[in-house]
Amino acid sequence: MVPRANAYLATSFFMPEVKESRTFLFPPILRKGILQAKPIAGEHVLVYVTSPAPALTKLLSGVRGSFVAYGFGREGREGNILFKKPSLGGFLQDLTACKAIIANAGFSLVTEALHLAKPYLAIPVKHQFEQIFNAYWLDKMGYGAYWEDLNKERVESFLYNVPHYIEKLATYPRHGNQALLEKMSAYISIVRNEAELPYPPEAMLSVMEEYYLCESLDGLTKHWWHASAEIFRASAKFNHRNRFGD
Repeated sequence: MVPRANAYLATSFFMPEVKESRTFLFPPILRKGILQAKPIAGEHVLVYVTSPAPALTKLLSGVRGSFVAYGFGREGREGNILFKKPSLGGFLQDLTACKAIIANAGFSLVTEALHLAKPYLAIPVKHQFEQIFNAYWLDKMGYGAYWEDLNKERVESFLYNVPHYIEKLATYPRHGNQALLEKMSAYISIVRNEAELPYPPEAMLSVMEEYYLCESLDGLTKHWWHASAEIFRASAKFNHRNRFGD
């Protein structure tokens, strides 16, 4: 965290008391695909891991139900599990249409699932505090369950309680990105002279909302910026002006 900043803007799927006057808490930032999605309650459980998990495959093969799995490094159907290759579009479709999720506890997927009212069985990556923290609060808020180690009984218990989690998720507050973007716009105008920016603040905020940071689905925890050619050109122009003064 940058010390002595003018303000700290934080996002969270739960809202604790904020004690610092310069800290502002906002709902999670969501990509447009999620904000525009129309979720349905399908029959499959979506499974996502960041690295192949053969033990989880064996476990789920013995659980009654249909599973669609990403991140296992393979494709095709094996019994009750349909393995799929990485695909942002395909993953979004399966996320929107699933009845529940079993996955690691990264912030992006957790918050997208909550917005879509999908019960979540979290398996945080070991020794990653952020994931443990997310999983703990997910469980505490009643939106799903949290186990560091799974067995058949725990998976079956989670699936049995899906109706209870859905009832709780109905109370989850669903907001867009506007409140955070408006606060950022105010600070962009305060901190910098608009003439020094490559685009006006409102245009820059539109880009920040349109192009999002997301995890890839290739089994590695990578991140990709989705940005337009216009933004690259604007950034290059801005950097050139700073370096050469013209």
